[in-house]
Amino acid sequence: LALPLAEILFEKGDVDAAEKEINAYIALGSQNKAAYELLAKILDKQGRSSELVARIADAIKTDPDNPVLREYYVEQLIATGDLARAETELSSIEGRA
Repeated sequence: LALPLAEILFEKGDVDAAEKEINAYIALGSQNKAAYELLAKILDKQGRSSELVARIADAIKTDPDNPVLREYYVEQLIATGDLARAETELSSIEGRA
């Protein structure tokens, strides 16, 4: 329920409450891309988009075999211009395949 609630709160402009809900959702062990995409929107709206890469990296530590999350991490590394880390992570993903 936390993900849909976070989406509704975000759409209504209650960004702080949306962040609280999405953080609770992620804390319960959800490592899906949709949760992190919403978190990206929330952090961007708050002017904290630079925090996203670190948050995804932390999630990967708890779920290192999640290919969707790892690919999203690579996308975000590329978006931030960290091509060296993106290449390293991509090699790691390919090594797991």
